[in-house]
Amino acid sequence: MCDYTLAFDRLWALAFLPLALLLILLPYFMTPRNKRGTPGRIISLLLQVLAACLAVFMLTGVSMVETNITPENTSMVIVVDASHSVTSTESSETQSTLQEKMEEYLAELVNEADDHTQIAVVVFAGNGVVVSDFTTQASKTLSDYYDANAKMADTDFKATNISDALKCAAELFANDNEDAKRVILLSDGRQTSGNAWDAADILLQRDIRLDAVSFSVTGEEYAEVSIMDFEIAPSHVIDQGKSVTLNVKYYSTQEGEGTLIFYDGEKSIGTYPVRIDKGDNKYSQIFVGKINEVGLHELRVELVPGKKPEEFKDSVAENNAMTTWVKVQGDAKVLVVDGDGSQASSITTQLEVLYDTTVKRPSDFPKTMAELLEYDEIILMNTTLNQLPEGADSHIHTFVSVLGRGLLTTTGNDELTYSSYGGSKLADLLPVTITLDETETNVAIVIVLDTSASMRSGVDKFSSAQEGAKACVGVLEDTDYVAFVTFDADAEVHQQLTKVEDKNVLYDVIDELKADGSGTNYSTGLNAAYDLLVHFKDAKNKHVIFLSDGEPTDRNYAGIPTSMRNHGITLSTISICAGSSAKNKLSTMAENGGGIFRSVDTAEDLPNLSNIMEELTEMAKKPQFVNTEPFVPMVSDSTTGLLSGVSVNELTIGGYIGSTTKPDASLTLYNDDLRPVVAEWQYGNGYVVTVMTNLAGTWCQDLFEEQSGVQLITNLLAQSLHDEKQHSALDVRVEQDGQTARIRVQTPMDYYDQEVTVGVLYPDGTEEELLLSKTGRGVYSGLFVMDEPEYVHYLDVSLHTADGDLMDHCRLAHSSGVIAEYDIFGFDGENLLESITSSANGEVMETTEQLLSVVQENKVDIVTNGLVPMASALLVLMLLSFLFRLMTFGQKTSTLPQKGSDKSSFLS
Repeated sequence: MCDYTLAFDRLWALAFLPLALLLILLPYFMTPRNKRGTPGRIISLLLQVLAACLAVFMLTGVSMVETNITPENTSMVIVVDASHSVTSTESSETQSTLQEKMEEYLAELVNEADDHTQIAVVVFAGNGVVVSDFTTQASKTLSDYYDANAKMADTDFKATNISDALKCAAELFANDNEDAKRVILLSDGRQTSGNAWDAADILLQRDIRLDAVSFSVTGEEYAEVSIMDFEIAPSHVIDQGKSVTLNVKYYSTQEGEGTLIFYDGEKSIGTYPVRIDKGDNKYSQIFVGKINEVGLHELRVELVPGKKPEEFKDSVAENNAMTTWVKVQGDAKVLVVDGDGSQASSITTQLEVLYDTTVKRPSDFPKTMAELLEYDEIILMNTTLNQLPEGADSHIHTFVSVLGRGLLTTTGNDELTYSSYGGSKLADLLPVTITLDETETNVAIVIVLDTSASMRSGVDKFSSAQEGAKACVGVLEDTDYVAFVTFDADAEVHQQLTKVEDKNVLYDVIDELKADGSGTNYSTGLNAAYDLLVHFKDAKNKHVIFLSDGEPTDRNYAGIPTSMRNHGITLSTISICAGSSAKNKLSTMAENGGGIFRSVDTAEDLPNLSNIMEELTEMAKKPQFVNTEPFVPMVSDSTTGLLSGVSVNELTIGGYIGSTTKPDASLTLYNDDLRPVVAEWQYGNGYVVTVMTNLAGTWCQDLFEEQSGVQLITNLLAQSLHDEKQHSALDVRVEQDGQTARIRVQTPMDYYDQEVTVGVLYPDGTEEELLLSKTGRGVYSGLFVMDEPEYVHYLDVSLHTADGDLMDHCRLAHSSGVIAEYDIFGFDGENLLESITSSANGEVMETTEQLLSVVQENKVDIVTNGLVPMASALLVLMLLSFLFRLMTFGQKTSTLPQKGSDKSSFLS
């Protein structure tokens, strides 16, 4: 209910009103009578009078005042905390619980309230419950409160939800209630769930005042010892047989002795006496072999205070225990697929020492992802795609790229194994490319010509070199690429790598080349060719043809052919009427560069240069897939784990299948033709190692007889396991808010038809399956309630298609750590109470007298100043007055001459 009144700051200003009216009316009455009565003048005069009145009112400082009327009665809801933090905490001095103190305070407050105050009571823990509706009868209010247990049968007393309690209290007030509205909160302020500030905002919006009485307790005020943290090292996932360290942190307000007892499930695994000092305490215990069974384990620690000294007390017993969990995993599981039944026997002896090994024939390969998920690595030994069940390549691709597992592949004595993967998901996984059809093989050739003056002195060798370059271009196809480089003291690129589509244009470029330079700097020509080819990706083969007639004038060229070869660029050289020293150098260059050396020794043989160029070009285009000449593999990447403990120069391999390393792959070992022997790469989340020889066949027999060979094979088996084993690509996180836990799952894929489910195994043995909701790209979430948050809850997370096909899964657990309800060292409840009461126009008080002396007068005068709107109105009135003065009402008088009048007088 509100009153509205006018207020004047300067009432004396009204004396100016007669003067203002006189100044406005006097000119009007002084105007001749025949001109006063025009409508425009009259309306303008009225507007001026109104403007004058308005101006005088502005001078008085007039304003509108709204005054709230103080209610005669009060409606009060007392909100009482009944959570375990107040019912179980005992004072070290009085040995009484906070609840008992709270009940005494409630009774005093209710009995001292006057007859104009009606009281209701809400009791809360994990949620709020109305136990007594509004009444002015103190006896009924208290009786209802003492009988509250029946109404709170479903309440979780291990939580404190102040927010729900305040919202419950707010709903008791009717919208048309004109009483003063108050909520008084009796609590320790230990919020464990909900958001009390949101509830305080609701009270503020409904004009409900919130006051509180703090029954807060901290560990420093009470005799208390509490476990603060229970950690496991090195992580929640450990290998079977490995040691595990359990770290316990506890805090005490007193000194004494105690005992730490560790449990694995229900079984005690160790009891250890400990010293309890004031303040922070830490204890670590290493267990070897006691937590060894594969699977999930619930670990628990209990701190039992001793009897010395005798006065050692512990006010809250519930915080003397804590749980965590650990997953023990066994050996990695490896699936060996034996293509012809004779491959696996040679390596299973080594495998079985390290891993849980299963050998299958291709026809027995797992037909579903659910079956494949049992393994950490797949080894395909001489296994063609058509031997595997339909869809196996897609499953293997998901197994590696999405789930992050490992793949190792080996071949047989021919190219049929890898060629069968063409066009399948397996071909994408391999770090190498297999090319069998020669028509699909294109080449990028750089022709490097010596243009020193000696190429034309005496015998014209340069013209023959030009014709040879044209012969090379003539052999190339329109899918091939060619470039021209000349060198003397320096090098010059005359034609960048371009497709051989218009040969006449290329012939013209060759004809324009000149040989008039000085010097024969091999390195400049070789480096120019190397730079053109090293990052070129549009050709499967890359080759350089180098022509010269003389000794090099530099010494920096020797290592360039090897560098080129290490990057998949081969080098052939041609000596044109050169001396023996130059021929030897050019021959060595070709050998180091993995190409061919040819020589034209006499002027009579120069016409044959074109045939040589055609031959080298044809050989550069032709792939060599099967090579049965024994070789010692060469190292390209010495940092890889594949070569740990291996002396490569002691190894001999009898053959290989030719292939090309993919651009992003790592070439570990290669052969004398620059073809990969072992290539590897990270593919998606997983790892793939490809061996281009028959690891279990005749080509690799010598490896099993050498220590380095056996070590290389062992490393090959281990490398594709990458970093982890028995892991999942699902990123699972659990966030807890009181009893409610939110599980969030990030999936590595985002298919429209996929679903994520979580099976929850509760401490009492009951199970529940949750279907999570999609909340983002590949992100799913859902809630489950932890009735017993102090115990471990087991989670089985599954990713599957809408048809039910399992794509990935993981098993883990969740424990709440320090239970907020009993963490008396981690809370300052009084600060929370001060914060929320100040948000709702109240405060934290101590006595009932203070609470009942609050008078909600609410005499807040809302003053509305009229200066701005009146000034706006004054401006409008003055403008209208001016406009009406200009306007003429009625019929206008004509200024044209009438018939018969003197026109001359009009014109004058």
